[in-house]
Amino acid sequence: MGVPWLMLATGMDFPTAIAKGVVPFLLGDVLKVLLAAVLLPGAWKLAGRAGR
Repeated sequence: MGVPWLMLATGMDFPTAIAKGVVPFLLGDVLKVLLAAVLLPGAWKLAGRAGR
């Protein structure tokens, strides 16, 4: 919903809104997904041990 709002609020066209409102955040989002994929299995194992 952010891109349509950005377009409405600023008068940007769709490609510009994507370039300004989505692209700058892609690297950080990919890094967060990779970090979660690495850490989540260990967290589930710890949670399983704590429940015993």
